[in-house]
Amino acid sequence: KLDRLEREGQLIPRDEIRLGLGQIAAILRTAGEMLQRQFGNDAVEILNDGLEEAERCISKICDREPSTADEDEPS
Repeated sequence: KLDRLEREGQLIPRDEIRLGLGQIAAILRTAGEMLQRQFGNDAVEILNDGLEEAERCISKICDREPSTADEDEPS
């Protein structure tokens, strides 16, 4: 089923998701540097804490094994 979903464009490989999210994080970190210059270290610390928490959540999601229930369904 997963192969079929990938062929149909409904399933995106984990590596592509990680790459895209990494690019988004880089953009947000650049914004953090601008916040730091304008509002000081406290502002950028808040953003960085949020980004670190988001990275942990992303890692949990992306490192999960696929559900065996999906494998049992006919394709």
